[in-house]
Amino acid sequence: MLHQLFRPLALLIVALSLLLAGLGVPSAAAQGRGPNGAQRITIESPAPGTQVGSPVVIMGNVTRLPASAQLFYTVLSSDGRALGTGSFPIPGNPGEPASFITSLTFVEPLEGDAISLQLADQDPATGSLLAATALPLTVAAAPQRIVIETPGAGILVGNPVVLTGRTVRFPAAAALGYAIYASTGAQVGGGIFPVTGSRQEGGRFTASLGFFYPEQGGPLQIDLYDQDPLTGAFPATASLQVRTVALRQQVIIETPALGTQVGSPVVITGRTARYPIGGALQYRISDSRGVALAGGRVLVAGNLNDPARFVASISFTPPAFSGPLHAEIFEVDERGGVTAVGVIDLRWGP
Repeated sequence: MLHQLFRPLALLIVALSLLLAGLGVPSAAAQGRGPNGAQRITIESPAPGTQVGSPVVIMGNVTRLPASAQLFYTVLSSDGRALGTGSFPIPGNPGEPASFITSLTFVEPLEGDAISLQLADQDPATGSLLAATALPLTVAAAPQRIVIETPGAGILVGNPVVLTGRTVRFPAAAALGYAIYASTGAQVGGGIFPVTGSRQEGGRFTASLGFFYPEQGGPLQIDLYDQDPLTGAFPATASLQVRTVALRQQVIIETPALGTQVGSPVVITGRTARYPIGGALQYRISDSRGVALAGGRVLVAGNLNDPARFVASISFTPPAFSGPLHAEIFEVDERGGVTAVGVIDLRWGP
């Protein structure tokens, strides 16, 4: 029924403004009355000039229940833009005074503003205004915030990495800055990128950010910041942790230490730059003459493209005499070619 009762917004705003200009608005409370003084709308709370947000709760009364049992509202910015419109019901009996308390929503000006809340009683038959009132209020500027929407945290990315997101307020420089850091703390990328939008709507961005790709892969931290070009202040920052895959495979043996005297089985631990092909590594142990003492494979737990760790307990045929042992842990591809190998020289002996 609202679309049948509510005339076009532009006509209502013009008529309402003319009526308010002719009637005047008392300063103690927002009040209004009709042409013959029969109907009056009074806003008791909030007080004129109060700082509010959306939704704003208002309380007041009318000298008689509107014929449609509702009041219409419009929230205007200081330059006349409609920030919110609608209606709300008023309980009561026809022809008798009635009170109301309601919550009204509107679009908050991001930069803050002096706004006007206007209420009107509109004749449902003719559309004419029977009474109206206006209440001056203020809205504080919204704090700046940078929201990174994609990619999500921990996602595997390439170079360049594409970020999408938004800013609550439009950046003063119409751009955001960025810095990218490797897991070592070294900066591997940085610069600025443009932000689209307006002061009324905030900003949006789709940015393709290039960086020096870390050969060993690993985590990256991407920092975004809004910097005021006049003061140098940073109204907002945001950070995102993502991952990169190693450009080439590596097998690194961590224990035992070089030259350690070992027995059978020997436990060898280490890591790979990325999850091994087929989820497994091969091993081989030989003596000083190159005679093979053991060979096989060890399964590796982990996730594709992530670094992985391994623990291999290897039993071997003890050599006849004390002496050096040569241990190899390696990855092979689908064709049987060795893609990476880690080696360590140990010793066998009683």
